[in-house]
Amino acid sequence: MTRRRLLLITSALFYFSGVAGAAGTASGAFLKLGIGARNVAMGETGAAESGIYSLYWNPAGLSNIETVTVSFMHAMWLDGITFQQAAYAQRMEPCAVGISATYLSMPAIDKYDRTGVKQNSTYTPTDMALAFSLARNFETVPVGATIKFISSSIDDKTAMAVAADVGACYDIAYSGAEKKIRLGLAVQNIGTPMKFETESFPLPLNVKLGAACSASDHTVIALDLNKAVDSDVTAHVGAEYALQLGGSSSLAGRLGYKTNARWSEGLTGITAGIGISINRLGLDYAFVPYGDLDTTHRISISLGF
Repeated sequence: MTRRRLLLITSALFYFSGVAGAAGTASGAFLKLGIGARNVAMGETGAAESGIYSLYWNPAGLSNIETVTVSFMHAMWLDGITFQQAAYAQRMEPCAVGISATYLSMPAIDKYDRTGVKQNSTYTPTDMALAFSLARNFETVPVGATIKFISSSIDDKTAMAVAADVGACYDIAYSGAEKKIRLGLAVQNIGTPMKFETESFPLPLNVKLGAACSASDHTVIALDLNKAVDSDVTAHVGAEYALQLGGSSSLAGRLGYKTNARWSEGLTGITAGIGISINRLGLDYAFVPYGDLDTTHRISISLGF
């Protein structure tokens, strides 16, 4: 891969993780790439998420975990960029705890010497994050926190940082207490800057406010507002319709829209996906087009024991 190609995919990584217009002002852009195909298909909503994927969106949602749960996600992003996340969560009264690991890699890039002459070798930029989460219900208010250890490598240079996420949720019952609206608030990536040699770059601090409600026995609607330190407020909306297949099985269709994907020609902003749940096994897929740049795909699987 050429240096020009590296510039293009790096710019895309910043733009479509929600920091358009400020590439270079924050590092760790991979921290803003959504985790969990269900949430991504629903417009990248998740401030009011419950369950194992709340490890990424809002750690307070982890308080709903009742059994040992594991998950894995693989994402095929733009220009050969891939990233994965593996997570584990369980109940440890009176709390719920979780651990997750995220890894992103870019295609191999050609090396050049200081005079601009191409060398007969390549390197692969990578990003990694290891996170530990804890959540607990305080009366009717779940709260949670995550600590993250972050590493980014470019050739023989490595930068590291430590960051935290904090969040809370609140449930509002309606329709005779049979249904509820869950409100969620999270602050993500509070931490130390990442330093490559003599230059330091702040992490992409983000405030997330959202709501999710069960509009019917089959339908969920979610809305998030995000404000990153280096971008404008973005809105995310999504819906899910689940068809019961009998027993504990269901098939779901999802659709969403996000306003932080408008910098390319063609179809952008739309998200879609499907999911199937069989007992405690969930398999989900998300499709997110980025106009003439390409289309991204995410597949995630979760299993409760």
